[in-house]
Amino acid sequence: MTNIFETTKEIQKKLNVKMKSERNMTEEILEIFRIAEEKYGKTELTVDEITIAYYNMFTEAKGAPIRDKKAISMKLFLMKGGTEDNGILETTSKGVYRLRKHAKEA
Repeated sequence: MTNIFETTKEIQKKLNVKMKSERNMTEEILEIFRIAEEKYGKTELTVDEITIAYYNMFTEAKGAPIRDKKAISMKLFLMKGGTEDNGILETTSKGVYRLRKHAKEA
């Protein structure tokens, strides 16, 4: 029996729905930070860098939905958290993010 909650990408587009991906956007952004530090020695990334990396790593390479700068910015804002210590990310200047120390240790 097929899963009644799954369909093709074409049908999803017609219905204007999105199926939950195997990975969530938070995990994908954290992977971008990890690779930036390991491969390029970068601990701080701009929203533009994250948007481009997201496109190259997940949309172009793995067929994930396109996330524009606005969607990425909103996700980064949410990952920053509402108080000083509860978020995964912190800002160093306008539009520049880095992982909090406790996020690196986790």
